[in-house]
Amino acid sequence: MTFSLAEQIVLAALVLATAGLFGRDLWSKIRMIAAGAPDRDRTDRLGARALTVVREVLFQSRVIGGRPIVGTMHAMVFLGFLVFAFETLDHFLEAFGVPFLEPLLGGALPYFRGLLLVASVLVSVGILGLFYRRFFMRKISPDPESYSSGVVAILIFLLMLTYINGVLEPPLWERANWWLHALIIIVFPQLILRSKHFHIVMAPADIFFRTHRLGDFLPLNLDLESPRIDGRRALEDAYGFSDLRRVQAMHRPVPRGELRPRAEPTRLHPRGSRDAQWRRSGDRQRNQRDGAWPVHELRCL
Repeated sequence: MTFSLAEQIVLAALVLATAGLFGRDLWSKIRMIAAGAPDRDRTDRLGARALTVVREVLFQSRVIGGRPIVGTMHAMVFLGFLVFAFETLDHFLEAFGVPFLEPLLGGALPYFRGLLLVASVLVSVGILGLFYRRFFMRKISPDPESYSSGVVAILIFLLMLTYINGVLEPPLWERANWWLHALIIIVFPQLILRSKHFHIVMAPADIFFRTHRLGDFLPLNLDLESPRIDGRRALEDAYGFSDLRRVQAMHRPVPRGELRPRAEPTRLHPRGSRDAQWRRSGDRQRNQRDGAWPVHELRCL
């Protein structure tokens, strides 16, 4: 398929625009993260850290180990995208008449195309399974109202569908199919930066720099001669004055019979719902017994 000069100009402008927006927004997020002072050296044992990244990111060991079925579907989608990285580059270079996969792979290209076809089917099955679990199995769904996840799932499925259609002989609506595939790829980076799928970008770095053991905290500074910290000012700086008044109202002792102002409850994962109900039941019993909420108890509402 050949492309006109106008199509090449439009495609180049779209690619440069989405790359520029992605780089600008990613840099602002990285600057925000880097503003925090490190609490320790996180570049020790580089080999062990790199091995952990390979095991947990590339092979998805932690995701599969915690939830085998869902983790396997997640791994199918993730590994499929790694394989499709080469195909994506070849897809865009095709518009400018620059071959990429053919000179790179030579006679192995048909086998690679077959691998891509298998990967596209596995990704489609995996993303449909994740979509069904999130939006139709509401009792075990982590967030059945995460509409950004629904949009991303639909785009991934369309991406695989357009690829499968593109390898047919002949493809249906070949030029429209090519442009739809390209536009989905162009839009996708912006969705990643503006949704929970940002973890796709940051998870490798987060896993590499995390502590080697869970709960490996540094000792607290209990020097009583150090300057006293103004807790009220720290809370005002963190929450703002109006939010601080709200926190104080929620955690003061409440006489029997008086209702405490409540915020909207945080959406809990279904696995924690039974424990949350037990805590709420214990709070009610203690309130009925003692006549007031303890001042020191901070409840996440």
